[in-house]
Amino acid sequence: MDGENVINGVPTRITVFSSPDTLESTAAWFRKTLTQPYTEDTRGGDIIFGKPAEHHFSTIKLSAVPGGTRGVVAVADLEQGAKRSKITEARIKDWLADLGVESKVLSFNESVTLGTDAQTLLLVNDRSPAGNIKAVHRLMDKRGFEFERELSDSSKQVGSEQGTRTLMFRGQAREAVVMVRPQAGGQTQVLINVTVQTKRG
Repeated sequence: MDGENVINGVPTRITVFSSPDTLESTAAWFRKTLTQPYTEDTRGGDIIFGKPAEHHFSTIKLSAVPGGTRGVVAVADLEQGAKRSKITEARIKDWLADLGVESKVLSFNESVTLGTDAQTLLLVNDRSPAGNIKAVHRLMDKRGFEFERELSDSSKQVGSEQGTRTLMFRGQAREAVVMVRPQAGGQTQVLINVTVQTKRG
């Protein structure tokens, strides 16, 4: 995967690879190659290694696939993450201020790839789904987006939880997708994804 990713404020380089070897054979190679200290965990059949370094933390996720193993290596730059923490905090604060209600941020990710910049914000608050949708329309209008459409019920039946409303917005060389989903206990989860087409590359 080309480009930069900023996951919860930490710049992270992601590499995806495949191997014809079995999952256990590939994991054995990493156990032999990685120097101590490192951690190993198993989740849902995947094998995950964690490797700390002075200014980085590497995560290696191995998954069994037809014909071999798929691996995802994520190298987080902790030093740069600390340096850019104020930038990330300011961007999150800007989004939350436009929503106009106290929210808990679950994750905030940014990515820069060839010709595309993206931000993804996941949050939860005590406002009703309808109240969140009104707030989303206001903040998108403020940011220069025009409402395009809401996905129909038939579109939402595939890969979407019951009660989820998906809103599509478009601006100049930009588009946004917002998913508003009711949660147990009366809370609402909001996922905002904004993609900007750039001229780089």
